[in-house]
Amino acid sequence: MSINPIFHEICSSLFVSQQWLNLVTTYEEELEELGYHFTSDAFTLLALFCQLTKGTVNDSISNFYASNMVSGYVIEQLVFKSQAQSYIELFKASTTYSFSRALDLMRTVLNGDQVMLGYGSNFYGTVDTTPASASSATPVTFGSQHFTDRATNRTCYCQLNASCTTTTNVYVYNSVTQALELVPFPGFYVGCSMIEASLQSNLYCLYTQSCIDSFHLPFRTYALNSTGSSLSQTNTTVSQLVAALFVEDWNTTISFEQYYDNCKPTTCSYTEDIRREAVEIVTATYGVYGGLSSFLKFLIPVVGKGVVGLLNKLRQ
Repeated sequence: MSINPIFHEICSSLFVSQQWLNLVTTYEEELEELGYHFTSDAFTLLALFCQLTKGTVNDSISNFYASNMVSGYVIEQLVFKSQAQSYIELFKASTTYSFSRALDLMRTVLNGDQVMLGYGSNFYGTVDTTPASASSATPVTFGSQHFTDRATNRTCYCQLNASCTTTTNVYVYNSVTQALELVPFPGFYVGCSMIEASLQSNLYCLYTQSCIDSFHLPFRTYALNSTGSSLSQTNTTVSQLVAALFVEDWNTTISFEQYYDNCKPTTCSYTEDIRREAVEIVTATYGVYGGLSSFLKFLIPVVGKGVVGLLNKLRQ
């Protein structure tokens, strides 16, 4: 059995490369705008998800190869393939479950403990501008952030719901007009938690060349290619990709020939239960009786002559 997973194209694309992360981080530092700040975090998280899921899958495959399939006898081909497929399905289910469980635990801790995840995300700070003495510190008041939630179009408070998200825009420098332009980033969301917002986001813009071109990037950047699988649709969320560990195809192979070459027996034996009919039993019994009668007809005269000869010798 072999497992050679094919990962989603995003995990080997420019959009999770260090070159891209450096680019969006540079824009963030230069512009210090909310849009760039969140956008760089979103791509950093996307790259991290790819890295973590790949590591989890590869480690699980190594453990899978280290295990043995044990049987007391050679299994026939159909049974072997059925059992092998069951082992593979169990492997895939346990791998995805262990990763999703760890991720859910982290999300629960972060959201439940109301951890401050970054300025402007789930909290905000207000500086007291009241004149104070030079020796005193400037007081800052912190409060829970709130957004107009994109799903409900209502005000959503981060302290009550960490899943609040809203659409995002980024400031882009247009080298032609030499001015900053506010460009929408369809499919990418920001909110109280960048983890929650990233999981709700989709890769629509990265699949659309016109959307990418609208950012006036300093180098030629091509959109992702849809492979036609359920994970490469433009509306597939990052949450769905993470749940599938970014694996588009597990690409498994089951070889009965290799199994038999390793486990083939040196000798073979078998037993066969046969049900005899009444006529066969009578015929067999009669045959045995007839054969025994013929044998006795031959044996008795010989034994008799031997006994008589022995008695005559004893009398003499």
